[in-house]
Amino acid sequence: MTQVCFRVDANFKNKPYRLRRCIALALGLKESDPSIEITFYGSSNIKGEVLKNNILFHDSGSGFDNALEGLGTFLTERHFDILIMDLADTNENHLSTLSKKIPFLVIFDDFGIPVPCSANVLANPNIYGHLINYPPPDNTELLIGTEFCPLPPEFDNYADFERITSDVVKHVLVDLEDDGALTLGVIQVIKELKSNFSVTVITNPNFKKGEELARLVGLDSRFLIVTDQNSLKRFSLADVAITSPNLSNEVFFFRLPSVMIGSKSISLDYIGRNELAVTIVGSPPAEEIRSALFPLFDNPALRDTISKRLYELIDNLGRFRLADKILESYKTKTL
Repeated sequence: MTQVCFRVDANFKNKPYRLRRCIALALGLKESDPSIEITFYGSSNIKGEVLKNNILFHDSGSGFDNALEGLGTFLTERHFDILIMDLADTNENHLSTLSKKIPFLVIFDDFGIPVPCSANVLANPNIYGHLINYPPPDNTELLIGTEFCPLPPEFDNYADFERITSDVVKHVLVDLEDDGALTLGVIQVIKELKSNFSVTVITNPNFKKGEELARLVGLDSRFLIVTDQNSLKRFSLADVAITSPNLSNEVFFFRLPSVMIGSKSISLDYIGRNELAVTIVGSPPAEEIRSALFPLFDNPALRDTISKRLYELIDNLGRFRLADKILESYKTKTL
């Protein structure tokens, strides 16, 4: 029986995409080989989400350095075969130390960790991954691009989804993953539009302006405020979305014309330059939101053009491709 340990530094309040993709990969590994035993090693704030997916969990305790030191001991005591790491702050010293305690090491990388490195596999499943100038690998296998993006099994329900661009916008989705100020500004602009469309506003655990949002929406029956994080159906029904770049996988999968608003990043820059969405950097004034949003509402040809650019960027099979590659490489190395 192969034993796999995940070390992830994230939760649904802080960099949720790391936890999402690690859980998706864990499920892909289990689907590829049901005999695999998987344990997540991390802080207590990920415990609930991990256990909800019937995955084992071990509390790392507090403190990044203490957690890494404890991880080495944990790996040795439990005799794990594969370690998969997804951390915002990983360096070669950490990787080199851990590689001596584990037969096979896999890391997720978003921003270009130097290679050759001590990992056996480096996965960068981002849309811009091929732009990062990774040196020719030595003993590290590079798995780059959205074909290796592990989406959770919920996406399987929409594997045959087809987007048909309507002449009139009927459903709008707002999910900015912010603390409230940006969402309020966007809703204020949307209220200026008098068309008869519905607007679903998704708020997250960090949202601090619920009362202000409720007052702003008032009695406008077009608006629905929800707190659910399992919003795939809402993405499938929307004609236009205003989102965070962290939700680009959902936007691309459903080929959804969108305005993405976020901090300056390689991801947002790539999306904007390739016209995969209308992008705004920072905290925009109302006029900038209007300039970005109104053309999407008024121009079905523009929405259709953006939608077609997103075709085949990402699918629901990435978790299987990545899981199969990892297991294949592990077996090759250890045979």
